[in-house]
Amino acid sequence: LDVDLVLPGGRQVVGAVPDLVGGLLQPTTVSRLGAKRRVAAWTRFVAATAAHPGRDLGCTLVGWGGKKPALVTFASLGATADTRRRRALELLEVIVDLRDRGMREPLPLFTATSHRYATQVRDNPDALDAAASSWTSTYEYDHEDSDPEHVLVFGGRVTFADILADPPTADEAGDGWAMGESTRFGRLARRLWDPILDASRSGAPAGSEVAR
Repeated sequence: LDVDLVLPGGRQVVGAVPDLVGGLLQPTTVSRLGAKRRVAAWTRFVAATAAHPGRDLGCTLVGWGGKKPALVTFASLGATADTRRRRALELLEVIVDLRDRGMREPLPLFTATSHRYATQVRDNPDALDAAASSWTSTYEYDHEDSDPEHVLVFGGRVTFADILADPPTADEAGDGWAMGESTRFGRLARRLWDPILDASRSGAPAGSEVAR
């Protein structure tokens, strides 16, 4: 599906979304469905819906799950074309805004660590501990604090406490921001992942088939 649209703020988004099977976007990988693949599938699904609101699109991300495929589904963004278009443009603006912020400075927004926190904080009082374990390398395994891009922009390995030190900026507040988060790390993680997690379901949508 070709994408060529203008966001309410004036930014143009141009590209193409692959993996269309009928009315279902079905990106497929032989790897596990980690955070990077989930956010990529979400971005393409939202962009496709915004560009083609007349098509009631769904999305099922298919990956390796051991004995059977692992599935993550994003349902339609609305019952009507107008509702779908309006919601998709809102969600796409969030993604573009986060990208713009990341182009201006290194953000405390990370693939695995931020996803782990946003997932855990919903019902786990120890969500920060869970996120810290995704960030901090051990003797046995390297984690995100050792990723070359993070070592480069931070000038070396930094602790998770350092990541949590910065408060949200003045423009990281208001509608769509998790105001209960006192750290910039937490607020950015929720800004990206809350809509994705709200829309995510395990398994294929009703009435659809995963192509084999």
